[in-house]
Amino acid sequence: ENIFFIKKNVLLKILEKNNLINSFEIKKIYPDTIEVKIKKTEFLGITNIDGKFLIIGSNGKLIDNKNTKKNLPYVFGKVNPDNFIKFIKIIEKNKFDLDTVKEFYFFPSGRWDLKTKDNKLFKLPSENLELKLNLIYNILKNEELNNIKIIDLRFSDKIIFTNE
Repeated sequence: ENIFFIKKNVLLKILEKNNLINSFEIKKIYPDTIEVKIKKTEFLGITNIDGKFLIIGSNGKLIDNKNTKKNLPYVFGKVNPDNFIKFIKIIEKNKFDLDTVKEFYFFPSGRWDLKTKDNKLFKLPSENLELKLNLIYNILKNEELNNIKIIDLRFSDKIIFTNE
């Protein structure tokens, strides 16, 4: 088809339907070329909705899990993908290494817990996340705290360590 007659809206609808696309750019290069640059979405976690495992993409869309063999953290709770992405961005701004996370737990109150691959559970508050995430980084570096299983950071003036 002649590129003069191709409507940009038609291409937009086709590309926006694909859950694996994070962003794209379309250029008509006259006389006979259309250039489409596509950036693939990053896979952030796996969640279960109505018994179906879905991947949460960095584009805020839920993607069928059959397309990946990537080892992703599980996200438990009724979480909006956009809220999860905001939480991930807060983590990425801090020293805490996202690759150490095995599971995320979202609570109706809006707060998060996270479990690391070495089975340490960190209970986070709904405020001051940046400060608490930096504390997690320091706790994980401290070898004296290797046997601690649960670290409760929900309180502003204390940290509770539990071995159970």
